[in-house]
This record gives sequence, structure tokens and C-alpha cells, in this order.
Amino acid sequence: CVQALKGGMREKVQLATKFAIRILEGGKMDVCGDPAYVREACEASLKRLDIDCIDLYYVHRIDTRVPIEITVVDKFNFIFIDEKAHVALYLISFMPCFYQMGALKKLVEESKIKYIGLSEASPNTIRRAHVVHPITAIQLEWSLWTRDAEEEVISTCRELGIGIIPYSPLGKGFFTSSPQMVEKLPENDFRQVYRSEKNYLFNIILRLINIILGALIFVTVPRFQPENVEYNKKLYEQVNVIATRKGCTISQLALAWVHHQGDDVSPIPGTTKIENFNQNVGALSIKLTPDEMVELESIATADAVKGERDEKAHVALYLISFMPCFYQMGALKKLVEESKIKYIGLSEASPNTIRRAHVVHPITAIQLEWSLWTRDAEEEVISTCRELGIGIIPYSPLGKGFFTSSPQMVEKLPENDFRQVYRSEKNYLFNIILRLINIILGALIFVTVPRFQPENVEYNKKLYEQVNVIATRKGCTISQLALAWVHHQGDDVSPIPGTTKIENFNQNVGALSIKLTPDEMVELESIATADAVKGERYPSSHMAFTWRFANTPPLSSLKAK
Repeated sequence: CVQALKGGMREKVQLATKFAIRILEGGKMDVCGDPAYVREACEASLKRLDIDCIDLYYVHRIDTRVPIEITVVDKFNFIFIDEKAHVALYLISFMPCFYQMGALKKLVEESKIKYIGLSEASPNTIRRAHVVHPITAIQLEWSLWTRDAEEEVISTCRELGIGIIPYSPLGKGFFTSSPQMVEKLPENDFRQVYRSEKNYLFNIILRLINIILGALIFVTVPRFQPENVEYNKKLYEQVNVIATRKGCTISQLALAWVHHQGDDVSPIPGTTKIENFNQNVGALSIKLTPDEMVELESIATADAVKGERDEKAHVALYLISFMPCFYQMGALKKLVEESKIKYIGLSEASPNTIRRAHVVHPITAIQLEWSLWTRDAEEEVISTCRELGIGIIPYSPLGKGFFTSSPQMVEKLPENDFRQVYRSEKNYLFNIILRLINIILGALIFVTVPRFQPENVEYNKKLYEQVNVIATRKGCTISQLALAWVHHQGDDVSPIPGTTKIENFNQNVGALSIKLTPDEMVELESIATADAVKGERYPSSHMAFTWRFANTPPLSSLKAK
């Protein structure tokens, strides 16, 4: 890139690059958008590219933990993903981004960058950012099988005179050779990484990461999965019929459709092969009539595609897991107003965070770990919930399975079970991979539970045995008694024991019929004290993401900066 810009070429091109995600020491990925980092990233890009000014600077990821108007937030870290793209528009990707706008505006004033862009921004974020400084371009996914942004985002851009940069205009490669291309993808291709039996271990790990991190890390594309490809190939075939009639390839037709959306649209199809590059250039010569555009759009409807464009969770109760959450409350409140979600809940939130969030919008439920061997939240979190009238959703009410058959169950756990995954010498490779993930992601993925480790199990089984004595006396299983104890905490408590086996499900249902007297509750609680359990509920690094450490900075402190 540096050499290509020499010899007077710099004045002939518009150069765009982006900032946001960075890799910290130890391999951990972080997203950072505070003004100091914005400047640091920009200066570093200028130095690497050996130029005086970036034309278009994209904020490639946006920190959702801070107000978009605030530029000084110290929580937006980005990876320099593709300086090879030679872009001068700095895109803010995956909102919120507005908090960097002041710093970006300053860079424009200093002639360090010329234009500012956002990526995957909501209409509201675009409008708010545009007030601080004119936005030049919006990057978003737009293709024949991803058209959800047309009604709101595209119309907002056109109202404000903002350019549109569609990425993945070929549907992440779907509109290329044939749907059979899915079968030919490398085993570790993110679009269908789960499909390979040979890569089973890798697949399981990525599934775990996706479950834990949600949309923060995309490890597969649902539309490319076997259960959806068969359905989606109908769209491919219909579009291909038109391409054949036009005398072009399906990829050229799909790309031409995006080009024909308007002069304010500049798609960026990615490729590493010269033949694909030539195909993309050829798409510029494809002319589509208004009737052909209508025909394509009548085929490429929302119900013509099965599967989300990226893996994500769809929930009626939107839980913010692992605080801080306060900065998301405004956005969540907006989703309630738009009828996109009904209620808002927090997970592992501190009393202070709960109170602050509740001021912005009523919180419906708090999710927290609560069982006979995890009772630390009772004094502060539970009392706060009851004071504010918030429902309580205890997860792991059976102590992550400890209160099931016997402490010996630990020895019977599958080798890759996260509770004691490091124990097995046979599964050495799996253990090493999980350790590496833990180093990279820090507290975001749980790869072992100290209470299940050999040095603690012997001590903890005393609690098991004492509870089991009472269960035997009651004529129920220990799991039913442990779950009944949680149910008896009050009508505002709804535990969520996880299970994949029908017999365990039946056991859990049976717990509803177990009646405990006040004396029996006292007896159980006199046994299940803090010193009756040895080992933390998560590794020390992970405990930092539990409710005790979930206070967020005051909003006023951000504004002050």
C-alpha cells in the first residue's frame, strides 16, 4: 500500500481505513473508542501508510456501554482489520459509535482525516452522530438476500445525504458458483464451520464461544447451515435463471443489482482471487431495466431466505449479561418503545447498577446464580430486587449439577465437560485449546469450575451428604430438595435449571410438589453456609464479571471528561 501511493498516486485516490478493535496483551480482543485511542489509532495509521491525511476514517466497532454523544469513553478497543483496503473513510462499525465523534471531529479539524463514516449503525445513531459532524458514508450489509436495512437505514442516509457502502453484496459468497459451494468450503470457514465431523472439537468450542458472547463474535452464518441451504438454493436458482437470460454470471447480476440501487451506493465485494475481481469489474457493464429490478426484488423477499445473516439470540426478555449495562438502557428503552422487545432484564448486576438502570426504564428481572451452595447475593442483590419489585431468575439452582446423584458424578463427567475439563490427561488437546481461549477472552468464557476440582470436591461432599440426609427423610431426591429450596424463596423467584435429559426434566417438575416447612428451610440454610463450600464458583479471573464487581462508572464522570 505504501509503495502504491508513491510517485504522485496519492493525489489520485481516495484512501479509507478504519479503527476500533484491537488485540491487547495476552491476545484479548477489546473495543475502544475513547478520544485518546482514536487519536493514537489515527496517528499510527498515518505513520504506517506514510501519508499526511486519511480521506475516509471509519469507526469499525462502537462501544455500546457509553452514550453516543460522549467521545471520551475509555472502553472502545478495535483491531486494525484491513488497512489493505486503502480507505480514508474511518468507519465506526457495530454501534454505538457516537462517543467517538468529538475525537473524530477534532482529527478532521487537524486535517488528519477528511471524512467520517459509521458501520452497522442504527438510524438513531446516524442522526445523533451527524449532528456532531457530517457523516460521509454508512457501511452496512446489503444484497439480494439481506435487505432489512432498506426501509430505515437507507432512507435515513438518503434524507441526510450520506453515501452507502454495502459490504457482502454477494451474500457472503452465496451468489457465486452454486449452493454446492458450501460443501467445498474449508473446514474452518466461518460460514459453515459447524458442518465438519472432522472438525468436531473446533466446532464445539466455537459454539460455546458464540453462546457466551452472543453477537460479539460471529462463528457461523446460519444461512449456510445444512438445515437452511436446501431452502435458500431456491432463491439462487431463480436469480440464476435471470442471469442466464442476461448472459452474465449470477455473481455479476447480484452485484449489478446493488450498483443499480443508486449513484449514492458503492458496494465493496471482497475477493482474494483475480478471476473473481474480473467478474466484479464485469458487473459494472450489466444494465438492468426497471422491470428487471422489480423482477429480482419480487424474488428476493424476506421469506425467500431462511436463517439469520449472523448467529444471534432472539429473546422476549433481553438480558444484559455481565455488566456494565447502564449505557445500554437508553437503547433498550427505545427497543421497548418500538415493540422490538417487551421487557428488560439484567444478569449478574450489582445493586448499584440495578438501581441506576431501573431509573432509566423499569427492570423486569434479574438473573443471578442462587443455590444451596451459592448464596452470596441474598443480602444485597435479592433485597434490592424486592425493594424495587423486580423478579428474580436464579440460574444454576442445582449448583451446576452438584446436587444431583452424588459427588462421585464429577468423576463420571465427560472429558470435555467445562466444570472439570482440565482433569483428563486423555483430553489434553481439548484442555490446551480451552486454556488458550481463556487467556484470549479473559473472563468471558468459563472453562472450569474450582468447586469441581479434586482439591475441593472431597470437602464439598460433606454439604452434599448433609442435604441428602434431609432429602431421604423427605422421600425425594437431593436435586428435588435443592430445587424446592430455591422455589420456596418466594413467589418472585423463578429458577431456570438447565437439562437436556427427559428424566432430569421430570425430576425438576417433581420438585414443585415438595413442600418445605419453615423449620426445614432453617435447617437447610444452617447447613448451606458460606464456609460449607470450598472453591469459588468461577476461576478468579472470571469472578471479575460477577455481580460484586459489576458497578459501572457514573454517567456524570463521562460527561465531565
